[in-house]
Amino acid sequence: MLADAIAERGLEALEPEVQDPPFDVAWKTTDGTINVVEVKSTTPANRTSQLRRGLGQVLDYEHTLRQRGHTHVQPILFIEAEPAGDHWKSLCARHGVKLVWPESIAQLF
Repeated sequence: MLADAIAERGLEALEPEVQDPPFDVAWKTTDGTINVVEVKSTTPANRTSQLRRGLGQVLDYEHTLRQRGHTHVQPILFIEAEPAGDHWKSLCARHGVKLVWPESIAQLF
């Protein structure tokens, strides 16, 4: 779904190279920003743990890419459904992570 949205906009989805962190998908914008994404599927039983895990992973990816010399990195956590309440939205925003689900995918482009 996300890879299709990237391609529809004429962008190239990137896969991790050997030295890259194991992100799910990434793409570079015309201004040179690397958008790096962690995709998490959730169920009601694992939603909190998956969001915690995904947030930590995407922040780690961002840090690793910056350490490798990429100055413009946008971390993105992509989940299956909008989370209830504002907790995860505000937590992600506080750390500069875009929290996205299928209905909000347009905000990435």
